[in-house]
Amino acid sequence: MDIDSTPGSSHIVHYVSSNLKERVQAVDPTGGRCLVENCSSTRAIEYCYLVPPRSWQISGILNALEWHWNMRANTLNLDTGRNVFPAGASVHHMYDTGRWVLAPEEAIVQQYYDTLDPICGAVRARFPIIPDRNDFQYTLIPIKDMEDIAFSRQTATDASPVPDNFTTHLYPYDTLPFLVSHIHPKYAIVSAGQNMSCLPLDRLQALVQSFSRLINIMVLYRAWMFHPPINNREDDSFWPPYDPSGDDGSEENEEGDDLKDAVTEKGRYTGTRLKRAREESPAGNHPRIRAANQQSGEVEEYEEIEVRDCDSVITRKGRCTGRYRRRKQNRHEVADDRLSASGKEKQSCGLAQMTVGEHTRKVGKMEWNRDAVRSWSSQVLHEKQGESH
Repeated sequence: MDIDSTPGSSHIVHYVSSNLKERVQAVDPTGGRCLVENCSSTRAIEYCYLVPPRSWQISGILNALEWHWNMRANTLNLDTGRNVFPAGASVHHMYDTGRWVLAPEEAIVQQYYDTLDPICGAVRARFPIIPDRNDFQYTLIPIKDMEDIAFSRQTATDASPVPDNFTTHLYPYDTLPFLVSHIHPKYAIVSAGQNMSCLPLDRLQALVQSFSRLINIMVLYRAWMFHPPINNREDDSFWPPYDPSGDDGSEENEEGDDLKDAVTEKGRYTGTRLKRAREESPAGNHPRIRAANQQSGEVEEYEEIEVRDCDSVITRKGRCTGRYRRRKQNRHEVADDRLSASGKEKQSCGLAQMTVGEHTRKVGKMEWNRDAVRSWSSQVLHEKQGESH
């Protein structure tokens, strides 16, 4: 598969599939040119996430955004073209290392800000629906280590470039024009908030004095990151009962976000598994286990184990936290459903060598039947409990 890697962070590599690149190019108003420098799409252009892939591994972030953005549980897909923009390699690197942010139009930031409650913060039912567009305007704001960086922006693209077709922009880049893009402002606000939250307090205070718009962006980010209420599963608009009509009813589609065309390639939700979980749950009750990608830390009484059960690892490109909270019986029920006594379904359930890790040698050559899985998982749980003491 044709992929571009994100070199920005020293501890993580982001991959953008060729399918996602095509979807970005289809809606990008520049046709795949660098958002900042407007250089040709043939010149080392990479694809940059606003909210980075590492956020998929943090269930608290996804839960909070789904709740405060008035979405259904398990429907937020960050692998959407509205969360990705084209950028030159150096521009991309500087963005991924948190050196500059994109601030949406002041009117849009204010529209989100006006829905906040002075006491309760973000109110789920008040979240405004801002439809997708391909002409959102953004301001580039440097937030750290950019004083010695200059941008060279191409101003004409209808013919072979000449020297007069370029303008140079120096820190703090107040000569740059508005950057027009298809990316959705809500992702830009989260991204800017994440990056500014990593700054020292004195630097953050200096920034908001220079760019007052950043104050509202930080307030929005912190409001959206607040934990959903403990009883969130009792809200049918967040976790609805199974709908036999087959309508997933994604709120992102209502906003215009291209959830359908993302095909859950690296996204968090999977429609069929979500339906199956709701269908198999007791009538009138909300399911206690989320299908395909279990979230960590959602129910306090769950025991914490560092084990991937076969239902969770079946999609290796899906969201995996590496730590799940499950009741023992739930984990065993999943194993019962997914494994046969013959052990021949080992590969289909995702229990490969990389999954069981160092514990493979402790189990030996035992086939992966139900008893083997129970024995192994109980052993791991016992070891973890021993370490905690």
